[in-house]
Amino acid sequence: MALAVVLPTACASSNGDDSGDGPGADLPTIVATTDIWADVTQNIACGGVVNVVTLTPPGTDPHTYEPSLADRATVANAGLVVANGLGLEASLLDTLEAVEESGTPVFRVGDHLDAITAADDAGEPEDAGDHPEDEADEHDHAAGADPHFWFDPVRVLGTLEALAVAIADATAIAESDIEACLASYTTELETAHAQIVDIVAGLAPQQRVLVTNHDSLSYFADRYGFRVVGTVLPAATSAAEASIAHLEELAEIIEREGVTAIFGEMAHTSATVDSLASQVGDVEVVVLVTDGLGPAGSPNGTYIELLVTNAETVVAALASDG
Repeated sequence: MALAVVLPTACASSNGDDSGDGPGADLPTIVATTDIWADVTQNIACGGVVNVVTLTPPGTDPHTYEPSLADRATVANAGLVVANGLGLEASLLDTLEAVEESGTPVFRVGDHLDAITAADDAGEPEDAGDHPEDEADEHDHAAGADPHFWFDPVRVLGTLEALAVAIADATAIAESDIEACLASYTTELETAHAQIVDIVAGLAPQQRVLVTNHDSLSYFADRYGFRVVGTVLPAATSAAEASIAHLEELAEIIEREGVTAIFGEMAHTSATVDSLASQVGDVEVVVLVTDGLGPAGSPNGTYIELLVTNAETVVAALASDG
């Protein structure tokens, strides 16, 4: 008998808790490194017919999260691990490589799309080199690759079929069921992309200027016609630090470009952002939810809600500019 197709509006995953007790204990387990990919995976896996476990706790910065011994056991016991890749999970690289060598399949989403490069200290793109899809290990270690591709739903759409195949290989879900869930979620994500296009359409080109805490919105900018003119932390990781010289240069850019908003991030609030805004004057600090989802039921509680809500927040903050 075919499995029932259930499409939840939010991911019902746990966070590193795979004790084997309670409802769903006998279901196959898929571990996602972040709640964004747990939500995507849960939708493609038809909700409720697999356990989707999120490794990093809610509100945790995946750039800097250090896995515990329990996390290592959770990953090792998974039927499939879904990781962002492109160096996002820097502290998890050894763990992921170890379980992969022992036979646990690891699906790195970033291996299935064309990555763009992060900006270096001078604001120029670093050379990330070529990243063919069959060189997964090099992808995770490639210098300069920007890992924040979830802000481009079109790129993510291009990875979902490969993810669906990995889920099918790791579970007993009928292929027809996964195809139906994939088709439904694809439609939802396409609708979200169209909605973002409409949201951004009312913003004049000269208003589409971004300054962010770290280099996290380059994919959003690339897809929807924005310019990232500077970042407080001069890197694609929140683990970086800003020099005084860099901040002075950024202040000049903000004044020259007429920037009225700096976009901070919920997972890693920075006193440097507030200080910079005060130094420049007449600049608002707007906090976005970027590297993970908000609480269930919040405006950022699912991946699709995260995309749309952030777009609305960005446009609202810049609408009075220019």
